[in-house]
Amino acid sequence: MYLHDWLSQIALYCSASGIIVDDQKIMCALTRLHAPAYTYMKSYYDKVQTGQGIGSWGNFSQEFKIFTDKEMTRREQRRN
Repeated sequence: MYLHDWLSQIALYCSASGIIVDDQKIMCALTRLHAPAYTYMKSYYDKVQTGQGIGSWGNFSQEFKIFTDKEMTRREQRRN
């Protein structure tokens, strides 16, 4: 699944569930991450646990895009 598709599915689920606040959307997305994405996005988990603000959905999406770009590059390098 591509990043845009995954983010769209999360947004659709949140909308259907009445989750409209960015913090809640981000937390919803975080519950669906597994390693290595979980490890990369750990700063968000840490902020939630300490009660810090976790920013906007747009910032989360951008940060996650950085991770997926790095991960795709890493996988390409492994294949070669």
